[in-house]
Amino acid sequence: MAFPTMKNSAEFVEHVREMMAGVPHLAVKPMFGGHGVFREGLMFGCLARDELYLRASGELAEAMLASGSEQFSVEMRGKPFAMPYFSVPTEALENPDLMSAMAASSFDDALAADSKKSPSKRKHKPVG
Repeated sequence: MAFPTMKNSAEFVEHVREMMAGVPHLAVKPMFGGHGVFREGLMFGCLARDELYLRASGELAEAMLASGSEQFSVEMRGKPFAMPYFSVPTEALENPDLMSAMAASSFDDALAADSKKSPSKRKHKPVG
């Protein structure tokens, strides 16, 4: 099932790739009408409607909300469904160093959540 309202422009997807060039083993893949942002097989971000969202929970999520981020949500069965992804500030989309730092924090958050799953359900595929 595709969510057409999540569509991204090719230019935005390429810009995000450029800003995240310092992230090792980065992959940006189309999914659900938008794009997923992965590192070592683990999703830590998503692109929807030309907006980048990074995974965050706990203190990281609180800090992102305090800085003006908005939580990503989709409508499922007629109700909003909030997901643990938060919008990235515009300044990070223009600063590769800031973007790399935010991506590293987000990946660490995703890795911590993944490590709590049973080994057969884990998505992280370490490289090297």
